[in-house]
Amino acid sequence: MKDLTIVYITSRREPEIWWFMESLLHQAKEKIKVIFVRPDLPQTYSEANHLFNLELQTVQPKPTVWQGPHRLTKADWWATSNARNTGICLCRTDWIAFVDDRSILCPYWMDAVRDAMKAPYAVCGPYEKRTAMTVENGYPKNAGIITGSDNRLSYVEQHWRGKKTNPYDCPGAWWYGCSTALPLGWALDINGYDEQCDGLSGEDYIFGTMLENNGYRIKFDTRLAIIEDRTPGKLDPVMIRRDKGKSPNDKSHALLDLLGNCKRAQHQWNLRQLRNLTLNGQPWPIPVSPDKDWYDGQPLAEMDGEP
Repeated sequence: MKDLTIVYITSRREPEIWWFMESLLHQAKEKIKVIFVRPDLPQTYSEANHLFNLELQTVQPKPTVWQGPHRLTKADWWATSNARNTGICLCRTDWIAFVDDRSILCPYWMDAVRDAMKAPYAVCGPYEKRTAMTVENGYPKNAGIITGSDNRLSYVEQHWRGKKTNPYDCPGAWWYGCSTALPLGWALDINGYDEQCDGLSGEDYIFGTMLENNGYRIKFDTRLAIIEDRTPGKLDPVMIRRDKGKSPNDKSHALLDLLGNCKRAQHQWNLRQLRNLTLNGQPWPIPVSPDKDWYDGQPLAEMDGEP
């Protein structure tokens, strides 16, 4: 089997990492690398390698003009695209997968990834949304299911019961709101997730569409299911996206990407170049805003000069 890195996005203040690790260890036959994108995790997570057959790494989200100490200011948004792109830049394996916090992997998740690696194809799968979930030894207990506008919920309820099913071809739009895994090179080719629509929703939809526009095969596999606790929780301050202008709050650029059959994310980063920097031991570059009129939340006009 090719090597795999799982990027675990810890956007909430209580990400419940042990839930995820225990569910993974029920099915991990090989050593798997896990990147937790969050700078302030308790040291106990980093020291857990002797307990788990995992290679654990906690990392700080890369700098971005939308988030962190070098950021524009006004509105707060979830900054998960930047966290996913951080994992893409730091990944050192052939394959990469993404899992949201407060989630557990369903029993055949790794089997679905292994099959995708053999082919290869990018793979996406459903997730169940739960409320007030408690987890014991990697398995869910006492959790209600959220019902609502997500049509995949009824699909999961009716068709995912732990049985093995055959994956089937699907359009890139199905990447939206899914558990996902793909070759790292494919993620780099399309330049990762579009950070301009970070936290505004639709960035995963655009990501999958760009995979399709580049001719990459995508399959939907019900085994690649996760269960996520959607109990409202506080957003961790380090994972907040902030911006000041109308353009990042406007989804028109996302629509233009879709209508124009965009093949590559147009945000301010070239992820392949960023990854080469990290491979060579270089620090993250400090960004400025796309129009270079603000820096670190301060207008350049009020500073001595551009950084």
